[in-house]
Amino acid sequence: MSVSDAVLTTEELAVRSAMDGVIAAWANNDANAFVDFYTDDATLVTVEGIYCKGRESIRSQMTMLYAGVFKGSKVFDELEDIRFINDDVAVAITWNAILLGGLTELPPEETRRATWVLSKHDGRWLVEAFQNVFITVPTMEVG
Repeated sequence: MSVSDAVLTTEELAVRSAMDGVIAAWANNDANAFVDFYTDDATLVTVEGIYCKGRESIRSQMTMLYAGVFKGSKVFDELEDIRFINDDVAVAITWNAILLGGLTELPPEETRRATWVLSKHDGRWLVEAFQNVFITVPTMEVG
């Protein structure tokens, strides 16, 4: 059963809320708000293989991207799977795409699958690690 078919628990909704905060910050092209949802030592790996470690590195990367290629872009993000490693650590898989320059349709060449690792800090879920990859055959599912 996919996440979209299930009723999310309170903790699943809290994890999703943190992820939605990242997506909302992206929609505003706000690198400061974006990193507010990441831990101090978080890691981010882009589809191009760029590796950022820590909030300041991620902030710098996102500031550059929002001023350039991703200026005015939005992200479509749909939760596909979520599981809890323990009460304070979750792994989520999403299907997403970057909508560049006011696009409203998802371009097939921009569809991605992302892995999010989140942990709870003083009751607040934050991103520990994020990585996404392009989907080369979007209709193929294994498992």
